[in-house]
Amino acid sequence: MRAWLLLNVAKGILMTLGYIVFGVSDIYTAVIAGFLTFAFSFVPLFEGWMIWLAAAIHFALNGMYLHAIGISVYGALLVSPPMPDYTIRPMLVARDTELDETLVFIGMVGGTWAMGGLKGIIIGPIVLNLLLVLVKEWKKLTESSHRPSSSLQEPSSRPRGG
Repeated sequence: MRAWLLLNVAKGILMTLGYIVFGVSDIYTAVIAGFLTFAFSFVPLFEGWMIWLAAAIHFALNGMYLHAIGISVYGALLVSPPMPDYTIRPMLVARDTELDETLVFIGMVGGTWAMGGLKGIIIGPIVLNLLLVLVKEWKKLTESSHRPSSSLQEPSSRPRGG
């Protein structure tokens, strides 16, 4: 949940920066756009695309087509799903749980593909990292069973008795 919240905060900040960089409006409107992006990110189907789409339409109506394309590409890559979900979220989840970021990413993509939706995003990385832990433990067990034990004494070359 914390990773999801942080991801939505990051989307809001990125949208605020996008509004400022592309010169959509003044800083106060950019902050409001960032807050709306944050708020809409909690509502399925709305997300942040509504905010950058409004900016793109504003630019297109004013004949600023390159700005419209720029804010659209920026918004699609950095604010709208699935790109931030597949780039930023694995880093946040991996940091919070001390897991490998690549495995979290692969688990999220594979879990979404295999199970579909939110349950795949949650279960996928858990299952993949659990599998990694099991493989590491199995490797330790097999290596220790092939190694001679140091507690066994080697036969002495001295004659016994006397």
